[in-house]
This record gives sequence, structure tokens and C-alpha cells, in this order.
Amino acid sequence: MAKHTPLTLVSNPGSESRKYAVYQGTQCLVQLHFETVGRTVQYTVKLHGQEATIHRSPLAHVAFAATIVLDILRDLDVLTDSNEIESIGMRIVAPSSYFQAHRVLDAAAIAALKSLRSRAVIHINSVLQEIELLQRNLPDTPMIGVSDSVFDATED
Repeated sequence: MAKHTPLTLVSNPGSESRKYAVYQGTQCLVQLHFETVGRTVQYTVKLHGQEATIHRSPLAHVAFAATIVLDILRDLDVLTDSNEIESIGMRIVAPSSYFQAHRVLDAAAIAALKSLRSRAVIHINSVLQEIELLQRNLPDTPMIGVSDSVFDATED
């Protein structure tokens, strides 16, 4: 892949799994799915046009998947430099009219998520942890909260 090709990282942080995809425009280059099988965290890789492969991860829990995603993407030659990721889209499940629209995940949106924590502990804690971990590795990359409610409303 050529250097400095703008990419979008999509994150779907669930309570029992983590899913990621990398897009170049509308083309999905790779999908990663982390889950616990027995006592092992494993991840499935589905590169565009190839069969899925399963790998063991060194993680103690799927909640830490974001700490190794960039390394996996580099190992797969999907990413050469984290600056290639121009944006992050993250699925948001939150019981609030505020999150019935897609939102930039700035300080105000994060504060809104924290204020809703007691109403959806599992979902919101997963999202907040994912935001924190991705911000550590991609501190200057804008994050957009993709409303689960908006998506559901567009389905027939």
C-alpha cells in the first residue's frame, strides 16, 4: 500500500468482543474481530478478497484490543504509518437523544457519555475505554461517534 493513503478506522466496541475495519474510501481493506474462546483472546482477520484467518492474541481481555490493532495492521501491510488513518468512526450505543445523531467525540460528547454511564453501564464503559485507548495511539486523529440509533432508523 502506498504511504500516506488516507484510511478510516472503524471500531465497534462491544462488551464481549471488539470489531474493527479499515476503509480506503468505500472499500473495506480488512476486518478484525476479537473475542474470547475458552481462556484465550483470539482475533479473526479478513483481508479484502481473502479467506478469514484466526490468530491467538497476547491479550488478557478483549477490552484491550485497541492496544494491538495498529501493530496488527502494520503486520498485515494495511498500514505503514499511523498518520495514514485520517479518522476513526466508533459505534455508539447510548440511551439519549444527544446520541441519536452522529457526533464528534470531543470533550462535550465524552462528558455526555460519562453522564449516561449509569443507564447503560456495559455499553458506555466499553465505548469510553475504547476512546481512551485509541486516543493514546492516535491522539491527533478525529473520532466520530456513529449513532447506533441513526443506523437502525435507516434499515428497512
